[in-house]
Amino acid sequence: IYHIFARLGELRFEGLDRELRGILKEKGLREQDPFDSLIAQATVIDIQGKIDFEKVVHRAAAVLSNKISIDANILFDKFMQGTRIGATPVAHGAALPHLRLGEIKQAELIIIRTD
Repeated sequence: IYHIFARLGELRFEGLDRELRGILKEKGLREQDPFDSLIAQATVIDIQGKIDFEKVVHRAAAVLSNKISIDANILFDKFMQGTRIGATPVAHGAALPHLRLGEIKQAELIIIRTD
């Protein structure tokens, strides 16, 4: 799975990154943008040693489940479904599994750090 992520990261278009950053600099964040509060309220999980991607996703799903009251197994399945279809951005050693569910009323962030 790491090889798939590496290949996906290589396929990204650098010009798009620059263009999006330029738009952000030019227009700034929305007044009601939740970025600052999202980062401040994020749960950070530190993982020591090697661990496979699915175990990391299980751990994140369990933590997120406690925050939003959605079953951890459902969250895990949804995260993995997005990963299997290639919807998980990967670049510079970081993977960004994400999902949107109607039951979630506000953005939540779980940050996983590995050594």
